[in-house]
Amino acid sequence: MTLDEELDRIFTVRDRNNIQPTIDALLPILAEHPADARVLYEVGGAYDTAGKEQTARSFYEQALQVGLSGDLLRRCYVQYGSTLRNLGEFARSVEVFERARQDFPDSPSLAVFQAISFHASSRFDEAVASLLEVVVEGVESPDIEPYKPSIRGTACRCHSTRVPTSHPLDGTEIRRRRADSAVRSVGLAAQEIRGAPMPVILVTGGRRLSWAVRTGTLYRARRNWESADILTP
Repeated sequence: MTLDEELDRIFTVRDRNNIQPTIDALLPILAEHPADARVLYEVGGAYDTAGKEQTARSFYEQALQVGLSGDLLRRCYVQYGSTLRNLGEFARSVEVFERARQDFPDSPSLAVFQAISFHASSRFDEAVASLLEVVVEGVESPDIEPYKPSIRGTACRCHSTRVPTSHPLDGTEIRRRRADSAVRSVGLAAQEIRGAPMPVILVTGGRRLSWAVRTGTLYRARRNWESADILTP
């Protein structure tokens, strides 16, 4: 029997309401394969189910360091990020899910658990946006199909941009509207400060598009519901 087959057999008979026998079955395998990424992940998951989240965290981190791939990596991201949230490490949890979404941009489970971590971090607009994106991308229903453009637009507007912590306005958060045509607003804002002796931080559509440095204040260029913000130190 291969290692994967043995692990599959253990989880076929797993009882989530009585996880200790599963842990007991996994520990001898861990002793034989201490550097196997899947073994580390599965042991972490068993301890997670048992409510031993600090122990689970350690095994998840070891598994990620050794190297997971495919669906195992996606599942580990979900469980590791959720464990960090349950341990009160909200910012770290959000970071894990942001990295996970880069690796698996089409995963609805990651989007949902990212939303939960956003909410725990009091980033409520982003939590709503993440859930709305799941609806747009994952729900196929004639009842909702005509409204997807509106839902997508609302998700865009719910996103917010945070100034990097290295910026002089450390901790400042700018919230703005996002729209498909926001790029055109960049042009409006750029024209407003053209000729400035030093560059600026130009933010639009919820994404930082360019960096620079300029003395001054906050400029805002608007055209109807389109907007672009220029944040300066």
